[in-house]
Amino acid sequence: MESIVVENIRVCYLCQSNKTYKKCWYKYNSGYICLNCYQQNRYRINPVLKILQSKIYQQNNREKQNSYVRKSYLKNRDIRNERLSGNHNIHRKRYRILLLELLGNKCIRCGFSDSRALQFDHINDDGYLDRKLLKNAQGILLYYYKHQEEAKNKLQIMCANCNWIKRFEINKHNQYNR
Repeated sequence: MESIVVENIRVCYLCQSNKTYKKCWYKYNSGYICLNCYQQNRYRINPVLKILQSKIYQQNNREKQNSYVRKSYLKNRDIRNERLSGNHNIHRKRYRILLLELLGNKCIRCGFSDSRALQFDHINDDGYLDRKLLKNAQGILLYYYKHQEEAKNKLQIMCANCNWIKRFEINKHNQYNR
């Protein structure tokens, strides 16, 4: 008769797979976990370990990290410069022009029509809600460009002078100085 050799097999506590003793095993709760599960979950199992290992790695490999940062900076310099060069303003200007045309392209009080001095004014003075939800001017313009009916109901166009006069009339000009 042939002899059958049965290798010692363990069942991983997490993935429930059968693996031999020859692989690396780690004690976990009441059982063992395999090497793959340990590598995937080691920081969840021991979060302090991640902090310590990253600090040690940073101390020991400072030059390697600096060279990596330098290489990525040089590699992506053109993309970064393009973003910072003002090309992102093209879309903001386009949305602004389209919204100005949608809302009449002139001040509702005095009829001033130079787009350099025209501003969007919230009819019910609830612009703080838009700033809170949409975070920046480009987001607000894009939102109202996509929701034009809401823009017609919530926004009006005023020149800078009329907009400040309105703020003085409702005594909102010094609300941040109180």
